[in-house]
Amino acid sequence: PFSPQTVCSGSPITTISPTGTVAGTTFTWTRDNLVNVTGMPASGNAPIAGTLVNNTNVAQNVIFTITPTANGCNGTPINVTITVNPQPVVTATPNSQTICSGTAITPIAFTSNVAGTTYAWTRSNTANVTGIAAPGTGTPVSGTLTNTTTSLQATTFSIVGTAAGCAGPASTAVVNVQAPLVLTCPSNITVNAAPNSCSAVVTYSATVTGTPAPTVTYVPASGSTFPIGTTTVNVTATNSCGTRTCSFTVTDLDVQIPNIT
Repeated sequence: PFSPQTVCSGSPITTISPTGTVAGTTFTWTRDNLVNVTGMPASGNAPIAGTLVNNTNVAQNVIFTITPTANGCNGTPINVTITVNPQPVVTATPNSQTICSGTAITPIAFTSNVAGTTYAWTRSNTANVTGIAAPGTGTPVSGTLTNTTTSLQATTFSIVGTAAGCAGPASTAVVNVQAPLVLTCPSNITVNAAPNSCSAVVTYSATVTGTPAPTVTYVPASGSTFPIGTTTVNVTATNSCGTRTCSFTVTDLDVQIPNIT
């Protein structure tokens, strides 16, 4: 007799090698449950080895019936039962989303085709995207992610479900994290008025980073004519993730000495 076995779908069984008390005994076998469990033929010669695949969402039993034969005489068949547990397949919802840096993700919920599945997950790109520790367990995944760079970053959650000791294939969920909107104004500017005039044309540019690409406005606009004195320039940068403002001054000096004739 052989003890029953329990295996995970897609994993090889422990080889069954029958022996008999009569010299020269050979062994043939058949098995049942061919529709729900595939991967091995319906019959064959011992030893019995191979991989069984459970095509359902619940545990399936496969009974191997082994018949000994010696000198043209069949012995009493024996049965060996192998229980094949299913591999859970995980679905992540949502499996893709895009957020602004420093905001909460839409919680990612996990479901499985196998009852009683537990979940473990890791995520990629933990250096450039911070805020949700990895690895983790359970469902859903929630929290806030921060992009520490100046370009769009993606982090991929890789989720594995386990049921009855059997781990299924990894599923993924991707979160795209926009780069934070950062605006830096130029330093205050001092210029001399143009000769024989009371004004100067001044150009400037602020430094702005973030995604999506922000729109930047200047009041007054770069390239404007500034009068003698000090003028404040207000800068605004805007994208779908927010608005940033800063300001600086432009001072126009009258350095031309007047002549009297």
